[in-house]
Amino acid sequence: MTANQYSIELLRVRCAIEKAWMDWEVSRVGKLPSNVSPENIGAAIKTLWREHAGHNHAVFDFMKTEATRQQIIKYFTTDYALNMRFYDLIVLSLVGIDEDVRMEVAHNFWDEMGQGNPARTHVRLYRDLLEHLDIQDTPEAFVDALGWAGLSGYNLLLYFAFNRREYFRSIGALAITELSDPEQYAKLLAGCRRVGIGTDRPSVLDYYSEHVEVDALHGDGWIDNVIVPILKRYPGEARAVLEGAAMRLNSSQAYWDWQLAEMKALSARKRAALAPIG
Repeated sequence: MTANQYSIELLRVRCAIEKAWMDWEVSRVGKLPSNVSPENIGAAIKTLWREHAGHNHAVFDFMKTEATRQQIIKYFTTDYALNMRFYDLIVLSLVGIDEDVRMEVAHNFWDEMGQGNPARTHVRLYRDLLEHLDIQDTPEAFVDALGWAGLSGYNLLLYFAFNRREYFRSIGALAITELSDPEQYAKLLAGCRRVGIGTDRPSVLDYYSEHVEVDALHGDGWIDNVIVPILKRYPGEARAVLEGAAMRLNSSQAYWDWQLAEMKALSARKRAALAPIG
């Protein structure tokens, strides 16, 4: 496959697909504020986030209060796919960036790397959870397991990261990830403990508990120390930042809608299997 990486024919097809895809994504971002100054970009991103239909998505309330153990495990079987690759997104966002924003991105990278402790890297922490729940880490299988909504969000972030022209959208999309994780994961953790996941070995939930604590700081840090300095240098790119944030919100909502439907379908199938015949 690598022999065809720079095939002219494949690159033309890829560019055509990506253009049509981005045209579709842009058509769905809705009305965005115009002429946002660097000083006001944080408030604009947070307003976009809080007013989006995907904010405080029902899937997390469902896991907190209603979901069974098997339904929450079902969530983990697909949620790991992007979490295991978030390291790559941070690394790619370091390439070619200006000196005054390197420290914040490097701090995120250092957290991903467990602050130098191999046993505490975020990938290792997530593998601990997968192994504890006997979930197989099979990358070749998650393409079929994720559904189109999950793949769309996965591809969106990687597309942004791999294409330098999408840099401003990329940092907007990553801001949403940093902002939204803490409160969502707090609900997920409550649901896990309710059904007994991690009660016998609390450390298996460290991936999520660490994100509740750390990302509460990373969200504002990403805006103040990455987005604001960059927009002071490129003030005309505020809309691109907001577009990236909106696209991430849209893809996340679609993925969580799908996750919630999948978990509820699991419960429905179980009830049908237990129903008396005749």
